[in-house]
Amino acid sequence: MLDIMMPGMDGFEVCRKIRKESNLPIIILSAREENKDKILGLISGCDDYITKPFDSTELILRINAVLRRVKENSQPENGPNIVELPGLTINYINRITLVEGKEVELTPKEYALLWLLSNSPEQVFTREQLLYQIWETDYYGNPGVVTSLVKRLRDKIEPDSSNPFYIRTVHGVGYKLGVKSC
Repeated sequence: MLDIMMPGMDGFEVCRKIRKESNLPIIILSAREENKDKILGLISGCDDYITKPFDSTELILRINAVLRRVKENSQPENGPNIVELPGLTINYINRITLVEGKEVELTPKEYALLWLLSNSPEQVFTREQLLYQIWETDYYGNPGVVTSLVKRLRDKIEPDSSNPFYIRTVHGVGYKLGVKSC
């Protein structure tokens, strides 16, 4: 969320500077409601422009729409479409997961979890982060569902789910994908 009227540098300039460095989603929220300001905001690189006063439900829906577009557009195009680990291959394009060369059927949520973890190896994700990333903003529930999802996924891909090789627990924090050394 970015306002236009800020001390030092206006929001349009901040938006242009962010755009040079990042595709971070930007929504301008401003009291300036003239078309020229909206056009300048969009030309500067914002994803949406909302004028004050605003309806809080509309704001939430617009934020969700921008996040949905960002997520759809962040799917690998030039990045890796296949992640290979010892004994595990994940093919994004075909949504195929191979364990020791044999295809394993995963539910959409199991696949989303595995793909997320495999694209950020060694990064620790809290249960809340995984809940948000996998269920998006539609689900406001118990982070314990993540624990159940991890267990089901481990049962399908781990050589020994009671002693995980791929999906590692970081006690008191969450989970990461990190292959144990043999």
